[in-house]
Amino acid sequence: DIEAFLQQLHAEYQHSVAQRFTRPFVWPERTLYIDPQIQLRSDKSIHSLDKFLTDWLASEDGARQFLVILGEFGTGKTQFSYRACELIEKHCRHRAPVMIKLGEFRDGADPAAIAAACPDRQHFHDANRDGALVLILDAFDEMGKADPRQTLDESFSRLTEGLIEGNAKLIVTCRKEFFRSDDEVDRFEFGAKASGKIIAASAEKVEIQLFDQPRIGRALDARKRGSVLKEIENHRGLMDLARRPVLLDLIAQYDRPFDASTKKADLYEDYIRNELRRGPDDKRANQRRKFAEEIAWRIQNEGPLPAAEVETSLKSMGFLDEADRFRSRSLLVREVSDYVFGHASFREYLVAKQVIPYLRRGEPKACKLSDPTIEFIREMWTWTPPPQPIERDGMIQIPAGPFIFGEANSARVANIEKPFWIDKYPVTNQQYLDFLH
Repeated sequence: DIEAFLQQLHAEYQHSVAQRFTRPFVWPERTLYIDPQIQLRSDKSIHSLDKFLTDWLASEDGARQFLVILGEFGTGKTQFSYRACELIEKHCRHRAPVMIKLGEFRDGADPAAIAAACPDRQHFHDANRDGALVLILDAFDEMGKADPRQTLDESFSRLTEGLIEGNAKLIVTCRKEFFRSDDEVDRFEFGAKASGKIIAASAEKVEIQLFDQPRIGRALDARKRGSVLKEIENHRGLMDLARRPVLLDLIAQYDRPFDASTKKADLYEDYIRNELRRGPDDKRANQRRKFAEEIAWRIQNEGPLPAAEVETSLKSMGFLDEADRFRSRSLLVREVSDYVFGHASFREYLVAKQVIPYLRRGEPKACKLSDPTIEFIREMWTWTPPPQPIERDGMIQIPAGPFIFGEANSARVANIEKPFWIDKYPVTNQQYLDFLH
């Protein structure tokens, strides 16, 4: 049977290409994976992510080469990237998984830059040419733009077009708010670009769902904290946090009782304090905290920081001998030549802690604010009840003072120098008609 022989020969050849490139897969320290549910954007059906990925990898359909994994922050997109490598090694031995973290590319990336980032460029090209490659690009939302004049869609297309060959496969993970949803229907052809979101029409798109209660229970059981599920299941804020698998560690490691007054920020503060403390009488914890806050502020505004610069700062503070304390999974981690935070939400929390005093003093300081940063500010700020608003002729006076404005991932703190008036409600068709007349 010559056809069977040729198929076997081809599979063995692909396997040899993959074996030359890959190495035994090892999960990052302290990572625990629970298979999440996903929803297909095309038909809204629900699937196990593991099963969907295994079927997708096995498919030789040329139309199933490009997969986009979307999710909210903390839903485990990076964990999924590691899981994809593991599944490929277990079930698709003829393929070569290559994972690249796009957060390392502060100035944007193109296909040539991605290939150059691989540890063995020749084997990358061999696996790509022979259709054995599965390229996983993690966290497109953390990558800088090569050209600030480009739209997100243009930047995404520049990165992904022409990147894989033949039967090779491409997976990209990203926060879902960067992609246009199906209900954002554009009436005109230019509307999609005007929306500033990514289209990626040639890709299959799936959304990782937040954990349901059974998955939260299994994850806590695996961490030996199954008993706290009853304490948090009636606490809306904590259950919302627990539904994000990456952040379950905060709940699992919180050693105080959970009640209605427990806030998400409390868990972050407790977790970070423990990460930076060497012992019960550690006098340097405050210095480490100050350093972590300074680095968080800079990374939020500038992107990943060069490793040489960060380690020079550590050395000047006498911390270089304990740099591993900052390289934990949740705080600073070194990725090749740069430092970033192990999870963006810890950086965003530390930035929010610093923004609040400026807002209280009415001294706005330039800083990029993502949606999670703003949520932390809302939760931690003890709001002063506003005075009775001044109204006149259907308008309301906006007082002077600091405020947050802007869209997701580009918000800023600004200052209203003097009060102004604005309509209390949107302009009606009748009002606009009166104006025209």
